[in-house]
Amino acid sequence: MAFQKFTQVNSRFETRITITPTSAFGFPAQFYKEQGLAEYKYAILYFDPDTLSIGFHFTNDENEPHKFSILKSKQGYGGQITARSFFRSYNLDPKIYRGKYDWKPDESDSSIGKLYIIKLKEKKVIETIQQENVASEPQEVGGVTIEPQPPQVDQPPQIPSQPQTAPLEEQQQPVDPTAPLPEESLPTNSG
Repeated sequence: MAFQKFTQVNSRFETRITITPTSAFGFPAQFYKEQGLAEYKYAILYFDPDTLSIGFHFTNDENEPHKFSILKSKQGYGGQITARSFFRSYNLDPKIYRGKYDWKPDESDSSIGKLYIIKLKEKKVIETIQQENVASEPQEVGGVTIEPQPPQVDQPPQIPSQPQTAPLEEQQQPVDPTAPLPEESLPTNSG
């Protein structure tokens, strides 16, 4: 048997469909390749509100009025669809549902054809906030690698080097314009 050169250094082998906080569905390179998405121009979305499941049907049907264009990576990183109208229409917050989802094929409805189904999982608000604030590994979304941002660290309060004095308004006493001035503040005639 002949040796084969390994050429997929730093390649990812992710097949899960991604929901981004910016209302996009990402199809990673491995999924894109294995499912033949290069052959398709569009995705049609289906939603089951009872099970919170989303179905993706890929097509080239130019006459389909309810299609999303698949944005394909020029570097071979997969593809994505931006679906703000989908999330808004069903009142789904992509920040709550963001993440990677395992999918399963479904061909039970012959009028639709093959669907790739994901079941949404609502993230807890605290978990979502933590994920937004904690650096993790880079994410690949529709051919773009998003580098994590370091967590924002609040600076500790600065301790003053000199003791603080009372605010100016507390230091000054109200002046009574009819009160006599102290003698040291009176002008003297030195002349």
